[in-house]
Amino acid sequence: MSLKGNDLIFTVTDSGVPFDPTLTDNPDLNLSAEERPIGGLGIFLIKQIMNEVTYSRIHDINVFTMKKKIDN
Repeated sequence: MSLKGNDLIFTVTDSGVPFDPTLTDNPDLNLSAEERPIGGLGIFLIKQIMNEVTYSRIHDINVFTMKKKIDN
């Protein structure tokens, strides 16, 4: 975690298989919890809460960066 100006920046890295969470479809919130497939709400919530999310693959490492603007 770091602070750059008014941006609070979180970076998560791993060496797993390539996976770009920014490309996931948003869940259908019109369906009941029982009707929706398991999974996907965490990424959806991150994309809703954060101002910017980015993914890159650098030297076989997944890099997922989340930025949130904060007020002074």
